[in-house]
Amino acid sequence: MDGLELVVRLDYQSPPLVAHLRETGMTAHIIRGGTIIHLESVISGYRVPELLESQLQRDTGTIRLQIPERGGKDVGFGTIVCGLSGCKIRPYWSSAFPKVCGEHARFTGSKGLITVTYRPKRRCWTISRYLVKRTGNLAEVLPSILWQGCEEVMPSHVWELFGAACVAAQQKAECPRCVHAHFALPFRHH
Repeated sequence: MDGLELVVRLDYQSPPLVAHLRETGMTAHIIRGGTIIHLESVISGYRVPELLESQLQRDTGTIRLQIPERGGKDVGFGTIVCGLSGCKIRPYWSSAFPKVCGEHARFTGSKGLITVTYRPKRRCWTISRYLVKRTGNLAEVLPSILWQGCEEVMPSHVWELFGAACVAAQQKAECPRCVHAHFALPFRHH
């Protein structure tokens, strides 16, 4: 999926670590109350730097999946992001200057996330699950399609879990010149 990435979020700010990681070519930055390190994508997943191992073992850091909400009528699809149970979650980022039908909000989860994409021309949804798995110094995203098809054939148990997300994805896909998130808890400005 476009825009998907894995990061390590540390529960403390570490400017020296950020400077060191940047010297090695990694992307890292300070956020309010923490540090974000973008993991390097390799053939078999994402490489977790050895120097972050102790933080992950001491629970002062977590590997987190990041996925954007994007789309709109002008691009022919709408993709929203929700929690693993189909519920709204709070974005960690919302664009102050949104691009029409681009990324409007970014969401994060430590265990995984769900995306719901609606394509109006086909009148069909795709509900995908992305789980995070870590083995040693390698982390990977395990994608799977939970359900794909049209409203007329959506099983009731799928609609019960993801119905609100499906409606929001359809609204996003039909939103002309879309510049806002359609399925999110209110963004907290800091």
